[in-house]
Amino acid sequence: MLMINTNRIISSRTTTTIIVVASIGIIMLANSNSGEQFFSFSEMVYAQSSNTTAQNNASNSSTLPVLLIHGYMVDATVWNKWMDLLKKDGIVAYPITFKQSDDKCGSAAEHAKELSQIIGQIKDETGQNKVNIVGHSKGGLDARVYLANNTKDVANLIMIGTPNAGSPMAQSSEVCTPAVYDFRPGAPATEVKMNPNTKYYTIAGEWDPKAGNCQLTPFLPLEQSGSSDLPKPNDGLVPLSSVESQDYFINLGHSKSCHTNLMSEYEYGLAKDVIVEDSNQTGTQKQQQQP
Repeated sequence: MLMINTNRIISSRTTTTIIVVASIGIIMLANSNSGEQFFSFSEMVYAQSSNTTAQNNASNSSTLPVLLIHGYMVDATVWNKWMDLLKKDGIVAYPITFKQSDDKCGSAAEHAKELSQIIGQIKDETGQNKVNIVGHSKGGLDARVYLANNTKDVANLIMIGTPNAGSPMAQSSEVCTPAVYDFRPGAPATEVKMNPNTKYYTIAGEWDPKAGNCQLTPFLPLEQSGSSDLPKPNDGLVPLSSVESQDYFINLGHSKSCHTNLMSEYEYGLAKDVIVEDSNQTGTQKQQQQP
């Protein structure tokens, strides 16, 4: 059966997220190979407690529902801040969890198959014939693979820190397969075709570790190392040039935050105009208006 995260944005969130970090010493800079460091840390365990109540009519009828897709080795709780912001703006959102394929380590191809069912159910529930998608990191690749089927049910895709041309830090890793294969440079997920029915947007990080703007997570030492080793500018894990690798991508702006900190209120502000635009305007019309 289709499973969608029921912690919808239109509900009152009382979610407390506790990040339990095991064996953090594994990720310290034990060697100079930052590509191995990127994927060599212990499992992150998320414990959350939620109490939510669905309210089906909180959104504007002309505003499309938003599908939020998390990235590699994390889960839907990374969208908690955006869930609050979307609720405030009266927008229905679905921070999904993949149930029919591996959620944190599943391939973009398997996730794309499940997206077809998830989006179908969202359309049935909301009465809309399209959705907007926001994908962080690999979540953007999942959406691109889905869109390569020439579907007509996604108006806009906003990709935040997505390794659209891969990341050198994933080049030799075998951790969390098969997901890790999707963001190796040249991977099939990075080279799928454009869907002419959808507009593609990007938000990229250009992070300076000296400036902060990065939460204390197991990824932090890796992001600090990657900031030095990757082509600049980068967000610590993905080069900006990778995020913006296709000429049909529309740049919404750059953030001074690291990769794992790109779901803040600032990035929401960059994406908001696209998210709240009138759904009655067609993708062709919106494309013609874009400078």
